[in-house]
Amino acid sequence: MTKTNALKFKKLFGAEPESMSATLIISPFFPLKVFSAHLKKQVFFKGLVFKGVRGIYKNTPVTFIHTGMSATLVSDCVLAQEPRHTGKIIFLGAAAAVQRLNVGDCVIIKEAGLDIEHYRHYGFECRQKEERGFFADKGLIEQSIRAARERNIDLKPTRLMSVYSLWDQDESFAEALVQKDIQAIDLECALFYAAAGRRHIKAAALCYISDHIKHRPFWSEFTLPERLAVRKSFLSIIQVSLELIRE
Repeated sequence: MTKTNALKFKKLFGAEPESMSATLIISPFFPLKVFSAHLKKQVFFKGLVFKGVRGIYKNTPVTFIHTGMSATLVSDCVLAQEPRHTGKIIFLGAAAAVQRLNVGDCVIIKEAGLDIEHYRHYGFECRQKEERGFFADKGLIEQSIRAARERNIDLKPTRLMSVYSLWDQDESFAEALVQKDIQAIDLECALFYAAAGRRHIKAAALCYISDHIKHRPFWSEFTLPERLAVRKSFLSIIQVSLELIRE
C-alpha cells in the first residue's frame, strides 16, 4: 500500500491497514453491538466514514465494519483492503424478494447483476452495453450452505440485481425483473462483488429477505408473524457469518 493510500485508510477507518483481520465482515446497517457481543478482546475503531470492532471469535481473529448504507460506501470499504491482510470478506445485507422467495427467507447471493438500464434512466453514463454479473466465491457458497444446514437454517442460493433507487418501484419494474429471472433486489451486492474481484479477495454476500416488491413492499404494514420471521432471518445470517470465520 502506498503512503497516500495508508493515510486515506487511517483517516476513513481510524485504524491502520494491517490491523484488519484475515476475515472481514461488513454491513451497511447491522450494529456493532450485534457482533461485539460474540467477541473476546474487543478493540473498537472509528474513522471519518467507517467504524468497527476487532476481536477473537472461538480463537480466530475477525473484524466487523459498519459501512453505512450505499453501494459507494460498501465498495470503497472493500477497495481499501489489502489482499495480503484480508483473505475473505462477508457482506451482510437486506434484500427484497421478486419471485420464488418470501419475507423472512435467508439467502446467499450467488450472482449479483447491475441494473444498467435503471442507471441510464436517471442519466448516468454506463460504459457497458449489456448487464454484467458479479459472482460469489464458490468455496464460500459451499461453506455457507454447510454452516447453515448444521444449524437447520435454509440458506437459498439466489440471483439478485442491485438497483439504483428504492423509489421507482412499481408493477412494470417488478415484471421486468421477473422476465430477467431475477429473484431479489438490493442496492449494494453487485458493487460489493465487483470491488472484491478487483482486489482479488474472496467474497460472499448473505442477506435476509426484508420485503417483497410485489406482495409486501417495504412501505407496507407488516404483520407480527412477518416481523418475527424477518428478525429470525436477521439473526440466522449472523450465525452463518460467524461460522465462516473459522473456515
